[in-house]
Amino acid sequence: GGFRGLWSKAAAAPNSAYEDMVRKGLDWIVDHQKNDGELVGRLTNGLYFDRSMAFDAEMEAKVQALTPDQIRAAMQKYLNPDGLSIVRAGDFSKAKVTW
Repeated sequence: GGFRGLWSKAAAAPNSAYEDMVRKGLDWIVDHQKNDGELVGRLTNGLYFDRSMAFDAEMEAKVQALTPDQIRAAMQKYLNPDGLSIVRAGDFSKAKVTW
């Protein structure tokens, strides 16, 4: 159970789940590009880090090219479920959730 159980499920997820994750991530990026405030933020960050919009486009292309195996390998390399904490705060009786 808990996070370790979710971790095991993620590692065993079918390739289509990872492909869906990449697609949703790219959809999120595109949606945020339509927002003027987000665009100003990206341009400001680009000036600060000396990056152009071409850098953003290259990063999006790299994300789109990720394979499920590459995502799994990155998760295993950089995410340690034993080092993660899940914190829950608030009045869950109002939200009607159970843990």
